[in-house]
Amino acid sequence: MDGMAFLIEVRKTSSVPFIMFTGRGNEMIAMEATNNGADYYITKGADPRALFTELAYKLRLSISDRRSETEEQRTKKTIRTLIDKTYDAVIIHTPEGRITEVNDQMLEMFHLTREEALKCSITDLTGPGAPIEKRSDIISRVLAGEDQFLLWEGRRPHDGSIFHIEQFLTRINFGQNMYILCNIRDISKRERDYEREGISHFIINHVSEGIICTDSEGYIRFINKTWEERLGLKESVSLNQKISDIDPALNAEVLKELISKCDNNEEIIRMSIHHNASGEEIPVEMKVFYFSNQITSYICFYFREKR
Repeated sequence: MDGMAFLIEVRKTSSVPFIMFTGRGNEMIAMEATNNGADYYITKGADPRALFTELAYKLRLSISDRRSETEEQRTKKTIRTLIDKTYDAVIIHTPEGRITEVNDQMLEMFHLTREEALKCSITDLTGPGAPIEKRSDIISRVLAGEDQFLLWEGRRPHDGSIFHIEQFLTRINFGQNMYILCNIRDISKRERDYEREGISHFIINHVSEGIICTDSEGYIRFINKTWEERLGLKESVSLNQKISDIDPALNAEVLKELISKCDNNEEIIRMSIHHNASGEEIPVEMKVFYFSNQITSYICFYFREKR
């Protein structure tokens, strides 16, 4: 087995430093050795002292290179494991924006295969509404060690669909090279939820009926503006009150009775009297509902003034 065949066999199973040291050679052989994984290719010369000085230097250099490569590979493997376990979509890219690694969540978010994603740049995944002109300054800050949090616009390359995202950018090092690790969250659903919540809140506050929600002990947790104004109350005051301060008939015993009836799916409609801040009595018809989430339970009252 000659040196080249030996090199090929070694490289099948090992990354040990390998220096080709030969008495004869040419550029073609040197290129073949390098392509097959040799760290260096040295041809014997006339001066043994100079030759062994070079050999010792190249040996130290190749060991150092291999150690760095091993550490870099180990770091990449660790990062790979971490990003695959995270809830967020993750992209690792160069400072210039070339993507070098992604996780499955990213592929799902952008509707890409891994091969497609690794051919993309950050620009390919950026929507037209994003302030791309600021990205150079943002990346400079990240490379200087300043983590960055951004609201951004994402774009799916296949269909051009646009969606809003949050990005958290931090610097990571692989050997001597610096990369950007980008955590991404799709916030478009959250924005839609906020929009629906805002619309619902507006409607609830402007319906003609009064609405009050209390906890199971009767402490007011919400009162709409319609009824707050009718009772002449301020929100800061009303949210520190019990509903019995407004309607004395709704004491602790009655609330327990109402909750019990609600649990039995009984429809509750009854007449009552409210008292506003001036002491005026306001006859009302009320409907009662009871609901709970994983944290707490609420009694919801709908009031219609009877004139």
